[in-house]
Amino acid sequence: MRTVDELGAGGPSHAPLVTTLVLFACFAAGSIGFREHFAKKRRREAAAAVLKEPPPVIDVTNRSVSLGGEAPESAGGALDSVSLAGEAPAPERP
Repeated sequence: MRTVDELGAGGPSHAPLVTTLVLFACFAAGSIGFREHFAKKRRREAAAAVLKEPPPVIDVTNRSVSLGGEAPESAGGALDSVSLAGEAPAPERP
């Protein structure tokens, strides 16, 4: 029969298994943390880009939308040419 001195104090050590599990948990937490950090950064930059864009200006004379932020030149008498009966006004010919 073997003695305690031959087998070691407590048998085989569990230190490699515990070390592996701890390192796995640390790297998993770090990976999730970095993913969240960069996702928040990307959402912040996208929101800032949307806020910097000027609002669209609608030209009711030709029913187009200008994304430049400035009113079209033909918007002076725009409400005069809108038909309230639901019919489109006749196009103006030069």
